[in-house]
Formats: sequence, C-alpha cells, structure tokens
Amino acid sequence: MAITKPKETSGAYASSSQMSVPQEQLNEVIRKKAQELYEKSGRKPGHDLDNWLEAERIVKKLKNLK
Repeated sequence: MAITKPKETSGAYASSSQMSVPQEQLNEVIRKKAQELYEKSGRKPGHDLDNWLEAERIVKKLKNLK
C-alpha cells in the first residue's frame, strides 16, 4: 500500500513560503516516515491519515531541533 498525502481540508499545512525547506521536499520526508509507521504497525490498512499526521508531527519536531 502506497502512502500518499491526504487531501487538505483546512489550513493545517503551512505554505512553502513559511518554511525553509521546500514543501515538496518536506512532503517526501513525511511520506517516507508515514510509510515507515505503516510498516511498523504491521501494514494495517485504514490508518493512512493517522500515519500521515503522526509522520508530519515527527518530521516537523525534528526540523525544529536542527
């Protein structure tokens, strides 16, 4: 199962002008982390959004530490 970015339904995502990392690059890092979370959970279907949001939280937290 491929992990893709969930459709944006609110202003929860910052624009690329607000970040030092291009949004496309950030999305790719988040996508990889979400895939990792999916695999670690035993590849359970139906948790795409949860995996994406958790990956986003992890990546943004790590980005702020740098």
